[in-house]
Amino acid sequence: PKEFSISIKAGSRIMRKINRGRSADVYIYEAGKLISTYEDIDHLNGDNFAIYRQNGKYGYINLKNASELTDAVFDKVWPFNLITGLGIVVKDGRLAFINTDGDIMVRTCIEMHGDHIMNMDFQFEEDGNFIYIDDECLYGLLNSKGNWTVKPQYAWISKNVNGYRTFKDADTNFSGLMDSKGKILVNAKYYDISIGDGIAKLIIRRPDDELVSEEIVLP
Repeated sequence: PKEFSISIKAGSRIMRKINRGRSADVYIYEAGKLISTYEDIDHLNGDNFAIYRQNGKYGYINLKNASELTDAVFDKVWPFNLITGLGIVVKDGRLAFINTDGDIMVRTCIEMHGDHIMNMDFQFEEDGNFIYIDDECLYGLLNSKGNWTVKPQYAWISKNVNGYRTFKDADTNFSGLMDSKGKILVNAKYYDISIGDGIAKLIIRRPDDELVSEEIVLP
């Protein structure tokens, strides 16, 4: 890929990112003087904070003034969520939540290492949960206090839709329906379930492979 660069003004400073295929270099200048360099920076289109990498570790940088919110001390970080005001990080192999002042607010007992970290895309949603996938590829829901709303046990959990989520049983792969607190509303016995405006469509697959659907009103 061709080399290209982008520059962003942040207060009195200029951030310049030069992409070189799979690698990048980031330079921060103030009054024309180079003051910081990083291995990479991402989420530059975020609301207030970007993510930078230095010496193989990650941290957050304030986009308003190009100053570091945190040192690069994390194994992995994900963007801040506007609803909870928290970012999800891994530090010393443990999952934790950090606020926009750079303070760790919640330290969980969940261990994460290696590829398990890099393959994840964690993000809090409107119901205060985020989808967690363990190292056995089982899905669960973790809330902003670091407690399990749903322990990892399902083959799949959907994103939140108006306070509801569909899930797939790990043994049968059939679909069910739960609310934002993890309460099962429809047992996992359907071929598929889709959530609409105040209704859910339940799809059954007959022995002759014909798909039949019914609708229920959501509580």
